[in-house]
Amino acid sequence: MAVTDSQSPFAQHRRWMNTQSVADVVANVRSGTLSRVGYTAVMAFISLALLPAWLAGIWLAFIVAWELAVRPSLEDKFALPAAKRSEAEGFGWLAAINVIGATGYTIYPVAVWTTGEAMGMVLATAWICGSANHLFVYFSANRWLLLSCVVPLAVLSLGAPLVTTGMSLETAIAISSLGALMLAAGTFGIDLVSKVMIYAI
Repeated sequence: MAVTDSQSPFAQHRRWMNTQSVADVVANVRSGTLSRVGYTAVMAFISLALLPAWLAGIWLAFIVAWELAVRPSLEDKFALPAAKRSEAEGFGWLAAINVIGATGYTIYPVAVWTTGEAMGMVLATAWICGSANHLFVYFSANRWLLLSCVVPLAVLSLGAPLVTTGMSLETAIAISSLGALMLAAGTFGIDLVSKVMIYAI
């Protein structure tokens, strides 16, 4: 049955979720490895205006190791073999693996936010929104997999204003704004996947 424009993006996305295997998700994520490493390098470089070079270097080294060696190794050793027995088990392993990556990707931009500098907040907001969009594009084939990535992003990101300025009206506005931006970015990711489906089927 072909996907038609009359279906809502959310209905199209639910249909797409039912067609993606663990192997499909792994292949899709690996196809974006170089772009993620590249964006991380840019973020680390710009952040030098706000944080020490050694901290940026540690974060960049972690992301490079995660993308090029650690995550692929864990996928090959645990997620893909498990998926041959059961897709549900395979997605469970993917969720466990990617909660580490989601935390690693988010913790440094949150540190940039907590500098309290306007530039840092802009950089962190851009990264957080981009991450939310990325997660819904690459990791929404399974609900548990998506949650394993969204929860660390949301908890760390929405906690940043509280850590920076304490409980105040300003903090509440910042948290609400970040939450709305993350939701909008995620919704755009769903819509993007739906549009890709229309042209691919």
